[in-house]
Amino acid sequence: MFNAKKIMIGLIITAFLFQTRVYADDIASQAREVKTKFENSVVIVKLVIKQKMTMQGKEFGNSETPSEIIGTVIDPSGLTVVSLMTTEPSVLMNKISESSSMQTSELKWESEISDIKIHLNDGQEIPGKIVLRDKDLDLAFIQPAEKVAALPSANIKETIQLQPLDQIIILSRLGKIASWTSSIVLGRIEAVIEKPRLFYIVSGATGIGTPAFSLDGKCIGIFVFRTIQSSTNIMSSMFSGSGAGGFMPVILPASDITEIAKQISETPANEK
Repeated sequence: MFNAKKIMIGLIITAFLFQTRVYADDIASQAREVKTKFENSVVIVKLVIKQKMTMQGKEFGNSETPSEIIGTVIDPSGLTVVSLMTTEPSVLMNKISESSSMQTSELKWESEISDIKIHLNDGQEIPGKIVLRDKDLDLAFIQPAEKVAALPSANIKETIQLQPLDQIIILSRLGKIASWTSSIVLGRIEAVIEKPRLFYIVSGATGIGTPAFSLDGKCIGIFVFRTIQSSTNIMSSMFSGSGAGGFMPVILPASDITEIAKQISETPANEK
Protein backbone atom coordinates (compact mmCIF):
# COMPACT_ATOMS: atom_id res chain seq x y z
CA MET A 1 0.00 0.00 0.00
CA PHE A 2 2.82 2.36 0.91
CA ASN A 3 4.59 1.74 -2.40
CA ALA A 4 1.34 2.25 -4.29
CA LYS A 5 0.91 5.67 -2.65
CA LYS A 6 4.47 6.62 -3.52
CA ILE A 7 3.93 5.53 -7.11
CA MET A 8 0.70 7.53 -7.31
CA ILE A 9 2.36 10.66 -5.92
CA GLY A 10 5.22 10.22 -8.36
CA LEU A 11 2.81 9.91 -11.28
CA ILE A 12 0.94 13.06 -10.19
CA ILE A 13 4.20 15.04 -9.91
CA THR A 14 5.37 13.77 -13.29
CA ALA A 15 2.06 14.70 -14.91
CA PHE A 16 2.21 18.17 -13.34
CA LEU A 17 5.76 18.76 -14.56
CA PHE A 18 4.83 17.52 -18.02
CA GLN A 19 1.84 19.87 -18.21
CA THR A 20 4.00 22.76 -16.99
CA ARG A 21 6.57 22.03 -19.68
CA VAL A 22 3.90 21.81 -22.38
CA TYR A 23 2.40 25.13 -21.20
CA ALA A 24 5.83 26.80 -21.27
CA ASP A 25 6.52 25.44 -24.76
CA ASP A 26 3.13 26.70 -25.92
CA ILE A 27 3.86 30.22 -24.63
CA ALA A 28 7.28 30.19 -26.31
CA SER A 29 5.64 29.14 -29.58
CA GLN A 30 3.06 31.94 -29.32
CA ALA A 31 5.78 34.48 -28.56
CA ARG A 32 7.83 33.41 -31.58
CA GLU A 33 4.75 33.80 -33.79
CA VAL A 34 4.25 37.36 -32.51
CA LYS A 35 7.93 38.11 -33.11
CA THR A 36 7.76 36.82 -36.68
CA LYS A 37 4.67 38.91 -37.39
CA PHE A 38 5.72 42.21 -35.82
CA GLU A 39 9.52 42.28 -35.42
CA ASN A 40 10.02 44.46 -38.52
CA SER A 41 7.75 47.13 -37.03
CA VAL A 42 10.45 47.73 -34.41
CA VAL A 43 13.11 49.99 -35.90
CA ILE A 44 16.24 51.89 -35.00
CA VAL A 45 15.91 55.66 -35.25
CA LYS A 46 19.24 57.35 -35.85
CA LEU A 47 19.56 60.90 -34.59
CA VAL A 48 22.19 63.60 -34.63
CA ILE A 49 21.66 65.69 -31.51
CA LYS A 50 23.16 69.12 -30.89
CA GLN A 51 23.68 69.83 -27.19
CA LYS A 52 24.90 72.73 -25.16
CA MET A 53 25.16 73.57 -21.48
CA THR A 54 24.84 76.97 -19.85
CA MET A 55 25.80 77.92 -16.31
CA GLN A 56 24.97 81.33 -14.91
CA GLY A 57 24.46 82.64 -18.43
CA LYS A 58 27.74 81.27 -19.82
CA GLU A 59 27.72 78.59 -22.54
CA PHE A 60 29.84 75.43 -22.24
CA GLY A 61 30.24 72.11 -24.00
CA ASN A 62 28.60 72.78 -27.36
CA SER A 63 28.61 69.40 -29.15
CA GLU A 64 26.94 67.32 -31.85
CA THR A 65 26.43 63.64 -31.04
CA PRO A 66 24.99 60.70 -33.01
CA SER A 67 22.43 58.61 -31.14
CA GLU A 68 20.35 55.48 -31.77
CA ILE A 69 16.97 54.91 -30.14
CA ILE A 70 14.15 52.38 -30.50
CA GLY A 71 11.02 53.29 -32.44
CA THR A 72 7.81 51.47 -33.33
CA VAL A 73 6.18 51.90 -36.72
CA ILE A 74 2.45 52.27 -36.06
CA ASP A 75 1.16 52.88 -39.57
CA PRO A 76 2.10 51.51 -43.04
CA SER A 77 2.89 55.11 -44.08
CA GLY A 78 5.98 54.83 -41.87
CA LEU A 79 4.66 56.90 -38.97
CA THR A 80 6.92 55.94 -36.07
CA VAL A 81 6.49 56.61 -32.36
CA VAL A 82 9.40 57.03 -29.93
CA SER A 83 9.88 58.26 -26.39
CA LEU A 84 10.20 62.04 -26.53
CA MET A 85 12.77 62.00 -23.76
CA THR A 86 15.10 59.79 -25.79
CA THR A 87 15.13 62.47 -28.49
CA GLU A 88 15.76 65.29 -26.00
CA PRO A 89 18.49 64.27 -23.54
CA SER A 90 18.44 67.82 -22.16
CA VAL A 91 15.07 67.06 -20.50
CA LEU A 92 16.59 64.26 -18.43
CA MET A 93 19.76 66.22 -17.64
CA ASN A 94 17.74 69.21 -16.47
CA LYS A 95 15.59 66.99 -14.26
CA ILE A 96 18.73 65.49 -12.71
CA SER A 97 20.13 68.99 -12.13
CA GLU A 98 16.89 70.21 -10.58
CA SER A 99 16.77 67.27 -8.15
CA SER A 100 20.36 67.63 -6.96
CA SER A 101 22.61 70.22 -5.37
CA MET A 102 23.47 71.48 -8.88
CA GLN A 103 20.20 73.37 -9.03
CA THR A 104 21.80 76.30 -7.21
CA SER A 105 24.39 76.74 -9.97
CA GLU A 106 21.76 77.60 -12.62
CA LEU A 107 22.99 74.72 -14.76
CA LYS A 108 20.83 74.27 -17.86
CA TRP A 109 21.01 71.86 -20.79
CA GLU A 110 19.62 72.43 -24.27
CA SER A 111 19.38 70.00 -27.17
CA GLU A 112 17.97 69.92 -30.68
CA ILE A 113 17.90 67.33 -33.46
CA SER A 114 19.78 68.13 -36.65
CA ASP A 115 19.18 64.84 -38.50
CA ILE A 116 16.76 61.89 -38.30
CA LYS A 117 16.85 58.58 -40.16
CA ILE A 118 14.59 55.54 -39.70
CA HIS A 119 16.79 52.45 -40.03
CA LEU A 120 14.78 49.47 -41.28
CA ASN A 121 15.54 45.77 -40.85
CA ASP A 122 16.79 45.45 -44.45
CA GLY A 123 19.34 48.22 -43.90
CA GLN A 124 17.36 50.92 -45.70
CA GLU A 125 17.49 54.33 -44.03
CA ILE A 126 14.61 56.73 -44.52
CA PRO A 127 15.01 60.45 -43.70
CA GLY A 128 12.37 61.61 -41.27
CA LYS A 129 11.11 64.53 -39.22
CA ILE A 130 9.27 64.93 -35.94
CA VAL A 131 5.70 65.98 -36.70
CA LEU A 132 4.19 65.89 -33.20
CA ARG A 133 5.41 65.99 -29.60
CA ASP A 134 3.47 65.28 -26.41
CA LYS A 135 5.51 66.05 -23.29
CA ASP A 136 2.85 64.82 -20.86
CA LEU A 137 2.82 61.34 -22.41
CA ASP A 138 6.51 61.33 -23.43
CA LEU A 139 5.68 60.75 -27.09
CA ALA A 140 7.30 61.94 -30.30
CA PHE A 141 5.95 60.97 -33.72
CA ILE A 142 8.35 60.73 -36.65
CA GLN A 143 7.12 60.74 -40.23
CA PRO A 144 9.17 59.88 -43.34
CA ALA A 145 10.21 63.05 -45.15
CA GLU A 146 8.96 61.51 -48.40
CA LYS A 147 6.20 59.06 -49.24
CA VAL A 148 7.41 55.46 -48.93
CA ALA A 149 6.09 52.02 -49.84
CA ALA A 150 3.95 50.43 -47.12
CA LEU A 151 6.06 49.43 -44.12
CA PRO A 152 5.42 46.64 -41.58
CA SER A 153 3.60 48.16 -38.61
CA ALA A 154 2.29 47.19 -35.20
CA ASN A 155 -1.49 47.12 -34.91
CA ILE A 156 -2.20 49.61 -32.12
CA LYS A 157 -5.89 50.04 -32.94
CA GLU A 158 -7.15 47.16 -30.79
CA THR A 159 -7.92 47.86 -27.13
CA ILE A 160 -6.91 45.31 -24.51
CA GLN A 161 -7.15 45.52 -20.72
CA LEU A 162 -4.56 43.71 -18.61
CA GLN A 163 -4.39 42.55 -15.02
CA PRO A 164 -1.43 42.11 -12.62
CA LEU A 165 0.66 38.99 -13.42
CA ASP A 166 -0.65 38.79 -17.00
CA GLN A 167 2.16 37.62 -19.25
CA ILE A 168 3.27 39.82 -22.14
CA ILE A 169 5.71 39.79 -25.06
CA ILE A 170 8.21 42.63 -25.48
CA LEU A 171 9.90 43.11 -28.86
CA SER A 172 13.03 45.19 -29.24
CA ARG A 173 16.07 45.63 -31.44
CA LEU A 174 19.69 45.42 -30.40
CA GLY A 175 22.34 48.01 -31.22
CA LYS A 176 24.93 48.23 -33.97
CA ILE A 177 27.34 45.96 -32.08
CA ALA A 178 24.76 43.15 -32.49
CA SER A 179 23.88 44.13 -36.09
CA TRP A 180 20.57 45.64 -34.97
CA THR A 181 19.12 42.13 -34.52
CA SER A 182 15.55 41.87 -33.25
CA SER A 183 15.07 40.52 -29.73
CA ILE A 184 12.20 39.17 -27.66
CA VAL A 185 11.52 39.02 -23.91
CA LEU A 186 8.64 37.57 -21.92
CA GLY A 187 7.47 39.73 -19.03
CA ARG A 188 4.61 40.07 -16.56
CA ILE A 189 2.48 43.01 -15.54
CA GLU A 190 3.57 44.05 -12.05
CA ALA A 191 0.99 46.77 -11.48
CA VAL A 192 -1.92 48.49 -13.22
CA ILE A 193 -2.08 52.22 -12.53
CA GLU A 194 -5.52 53.68 -13.25
CA LYS A 195 -5.21 57.29 -12.03
CA PRO A 196 -4.61 59.93 -13.21
CA ARG A 197 -4.51 57.79 -16.37
CA LEU A 198 -4.07 54.14 -17.25
CA PHE A 199 -0.58 52.71 -17.63
CA TYR A 200 1.20 49.47 -16.81
CA ILE A 201 4.32 48.70 -14.79
CA VAL A 202 6.50 45.76 -15.85
CA SER A 203 9.23 44.64 -13.47
CA GLY A 204 12.75 44.96 -14.85
CA ALA A 205 11.63 46.50 -18.16
CA THR A 206 14.00 49.11 -19.61
CA GLY A 207 13.41 49.00 -23.39
CA ILE A 208 12.10 52.52 -23.91
CA GLY A 209 10.29 52.91 -27.24
CA THR A 210 9.67 49.18 -27.59
CA PRO A 211 6.18 47.70 -28.09
CA ALA A 212 4.51 45.15 -25.81
CA PHE A 213 2.04 42.52 -27.01
CA SER A 214 -0.41 40.08 -25.48
CA LEU A 215 0.16 36.37 -26.09
CA ASP A 216 -2.40 36.44 -28.90
CA GLY A 217 -0.55 39.23 -30.70
CA LYS A 218 -2.53 42.33 -29.73
CA CYS A 219 -0.41 45.43 -29.15
CA ILE A 220 -0.76 46.55 -25.54
CA GLY A 221 1.22 49.75 -25.91
CA ILE A 222 4.69 51.31 -26.03
CA PHE A 223 7.29 51.75 -23.28
CA VAL A 224 7.82 55.42 -22.40
CA PHE A 225 9.04 57.37 -19.39
CA ARG A 226 6.60 58.46 -16.70
CA THR A 227 7.82 61.54 -14.82
CA ILE A 228 6.55 63.76 -12.03
CA GLN A 229 7.99 66.77 -10.29
CA SER A 230 10.01 65.59 -7.30
CA SER A 231 12.76 66.81 -5.01
CA THR A 232 14.06 63.24 -4.62
CA ASN A 233 17.35 62.48 -6.37
CA ILE A 234 16.41 61.12 -9.80
CA MET A 235 19.68 59.26 -10.34
CA SER A 236 19.10 57.12 -7.25
CA SER A 237 15.55 56.28 -8.35
CA MET A 238 16.73 55.33 -11.85
CA PHE A 239 19.15 52.73 -10.51
CA SER A 240 16.82 51.47 -7.81
CA GLY A 241 14.01 50.99 -10.34
CA SER A 242 11.46 52.21 -7.82
CA GLY A 243 10.51 55.39 -9.63
CA ALA A 244 10.56 57.10 -6.25
CA GLY A 245 12.28 60.12 -7.76
CA GLY A 246 9.44 60.68 -10.22
CA PHE A 247 11.05 58.82 -13.14
CA MET A 248 10.27 55.29 -14.35
CA PRO A 249 9.49 53.25 -17.51
CA VAL A 250 5.84 52.35 -18.08
CA ILE A 251 3.69 50.92 -20.86
CA LEU A 252 1.46 53.63 -22.30
CA PRO A 253 -1.69 51.93 -23.67
CA ALA A 254 -2.05 51.72 -27.44
CA SER A 255 -5.41 53.50 -27.27
CA ASP A 256 -3.74 56.65 -25.90
CA ILE A 257 -1.14 56.60 -28.67
CA THR A 258 -3.84 56.16 -31.33
CA GLU A 259 -5.78 59.10 -29.93
CA ILE A 260 -2.77 61.43 -30.05
CA ALA A 261 -1.77 60.22 -33.52
CA LYS A 262 -5.15 61.39 -34.88
CA GLN A 263 -3.77 64.92 -34.74
CA ILE A 264 -1.28 64.10 -37.50
CA SER A 265 -2.31 64.67 -41.09
CA GLU A 266 -2.01 61.67 -43.38
CA THR A 267 -0.40 63.88 -45.99
CA PRO A 268 3.35 63.12 -46.36
CA ALA A 269 5.57 65.84 -44.92
CA ASN A 270 7.05 66.76 -48.31
CA GLU A 271 3.57 67.38 -49.76
CA LYS A 272 2.37 69.76 -47.04
